[in-house]
Amino acid sequence: MSLGDAELDKKVADWLKWDKNEKTRAEIENLVEKKDVDGLKARMNGRLLFGTAGIRSPMQSGFARLNDLTIIQVTHGFARHMKAVFGEPKNGVAIGFDGRHNSKRFAELATNVFLRSNIPVYLFSEVCPTPIVSWATIHLKCDAGLIITASHNPKEDNGYKAYWNNGAQIIGPHDDEIVRYKEAEPEPKEEYWDTSKIREHPLFHSADSTIDPYFEIEKSLVFFRSLNESTPLKFTYSAFHGVGHKSTRRMFKEFGFPENSFISVKEQEDPNPDFPTVPFPNPEEGVKVLTLSFKTADAHGSRLIVANDPDADRVQLAEKIGDEWRVFTGNEMGTLITWWIWKNWREANPNADISKVFILNSAVSSQFAKTMATAEGFKNDTTLTGFKWMGNKADDLRGAGNQVILAWEESIGFMPGHTMDKDGVSSAAVFAEMANWLHHNGGRTMKDQLFEIYHK
Repeated sequence: MSLGDAELDKKVADWLKWDKNEKTRAEIENLVEKKDVDGLKARMNGRLLFGTAGIRSPMQSGFARLNDLTIIQVTHGFARHMKAVFGEPKNGVAIGFDGRHNSKRFAELATNVFLRSNIPVYLFSEVCPTPIVSWATIHLKCDAGLIITASHNPKEDNGYKAYWNNGAQIIGPHDDEIVRYKEAEPEPKEEYWDTSKIREHPLFHSADSTIDPYFEIEKSLVFFRSLNESTPLKFTYSAFHGVGHKSTRRMFKEFGFPENSFISVKEQEDPNPDFPTVPFPNPEEGVKVLTLSFKTADAHGSRLIVANDPDADRVQLAEKIGDEWRVFTGNEMGTLITWWIWKNWREANPNADISKVFILNSAVSSQFAKTMATAEGFKNDTTLTGFKWMGNKADDLRGAGNQVILAWEESIGFMPGHTMDKDGVSSAAVFAEMANWLHHNGGRTMKDQLFEIYHK
């Protein structure tokens, strides 16, 4: 049946020939039967490209959407590019996935493509935060990393976030080359579809061994453990139906906070791909998405809220002042964490050459770090928007013998530790320790400290 468009006819024919997923095949067949040319064009036309945080798209049938077939195609391109760069990429790929619909399935399909391409895979056994995949790539000395996540996008979406061997997100030429190979060799190999025996493959390994070392190395961010152990504060935490609860609770414990100081928003604690209480699960939206956090905090006498987005790479902060909740902006949080990290790093390293110490932020963020750098003597550098740029810039600077002690941007993303991507897990505990220290030193609030910084 012709749709009156030769190019579209070819794409539809290829789709029906290549797709082995009955559900997505049926979606295209139904659109063809209805002769819904506009619907077919929307799904078939367009390119899947890496943006500021990987590929993101609705989960639907078609070459312009994320689904089993396109995950296989992109991963084939990824594997081909790795082979072009490394020859035989014997260090493999670390792979994780979030709690969205199809995320585990997509991760297993990607795993199978790499294994069938003779590339070792280290796959996490359950959902995990995005920053831990960046860390796993570094810790295992992998050639690349991958996490299936759409972060804070609506529930209909998913994403494909790729890392290179430095643990930072891919930039050019890697992103362009992956897409080039994908588009040059679009027909999937038959064996790419059978994931039934991936865990029996000799090149398959678990990535779970990287979890404990992640928490161990992030302890370097703890400056006042004894104060944390005796905190009178209670911290209300929300995972926003994502993957952060288990890891962030553990990070608070590693920082020394008592178990009863960590109050979880139960309704949002476990991964739920439908996000029933927050249809747009982005804590950056502020008051309108923090209703349950406010309710839980008030019920437990808690005056501080930390909330991760669903893949736990970002963190939102709110503080109760009097009877009102104040939700901090990303720039305000960036100002606070810049002051905090610099203050404590300098006290721990009084004789260090600060001309080789950097704090990074993006061009769209407040330039407070630059102002503070001028006053204090450390260095500040600015990148394009997104941690794909800051992570790679940090790697370049460290490779040249410098220290990067923090990177951040206004969209509530912070990189204070050892990952090469923003880390909402460690950052949540850093902000909690900051709040506790301020409370111990004169009963000050985060707002008090913010205003004090601005007045200097």
